[in-house]
Amino acid sequence: MSTAIKAKYDEAKSVLEAAGFSFIDYCSTDDPVVSYPSTLRSSAIAFWELEYHLENNLGLDINTFDVLLNGNYCFGTTYCPVRGWFSANVDGCSDYRDLNQTLIDAYLGDIPAQRSNNYNEYFDTYSVDLLMGPTHYCDDVLWTGDMSLNCDNGRYTNGSCMSNCHSLAVRGSRDKMFSKAKFVVPIGLTEAGEPMSLHFMTRAGPRNPTVPAIEWVYDEEGPKTWNLEEIYMIKRITQVLADAGMVRADAPMNFISGLL
Repeated sequence: MSTAIKAKYDEAKSVLEAAGFSFIDYCSTDDPVVSYPSTLRSSAIAFWELEYHLENNLGLDINTFDVLLNGNYCFGTTYCPVRGWFSANVDGCSDYRDLNQTLIDAYLGDIPAQRSNNYNEYFDTYSVDLLMGPTHYCDDVLWTGDMSLNCDNGRYTNGSCMSNCHSLAVRGSRDKMFSKAKFVVPIGLTEAGEPMSLHFMTRAGPRNPTVPAIEWVYDEEGPKTWNLEEIYMIKRITQVLADAGMVRADAPMNFISGLL
């Protein structure tokens, strides 16, 4: 992360430690992967979920591919939702043809349950209540940087500002399949004059589960109350930081220019 962001992050951590919060600094290097059936494409599930949502939740009789094609817009080099399905060298229709009950069953049970267990292992091993980190690592995080392949004032020249400047936790690319609460707490400007926030995440599922993850991973009511205790923790954390002068502050507007 940049020097300015690290300094602001360390300042916030020191304020919280002085207020009685304790930290576990161990960073796990283990990255367990729970794979889907190897002969199938995971993106087939996205087609199925969109189709189900359109028909059953919205009550719309709309072709799934029409929706995808009308939403196929790319913002820079990082965020391009369906580029992989409709690029010149990929047959997007094959993703949908790969859909079958085996894949559906895996994504409605074993896969999110196993990924929840992997994620919760850190909470259980070190008895932590929350994960904390900076929301971003770069001083300047702009779509224009992503588009021009010049992120963070030249720090990265390969584009992908979203990937280079944000953690997996903020991007949600590894933890989007199971329930947990995420909080963002603004703490002011860094010494570089850019806004800075802290990012918090709770464990997946209930705090003290009495049943295996496979039984709660698709619970729609539980998430409404599972993280009430953590909400009060975040409220106290926010107040402690505010008492130390670490509150939201306005920064100069980053206008997008030179694109039109």
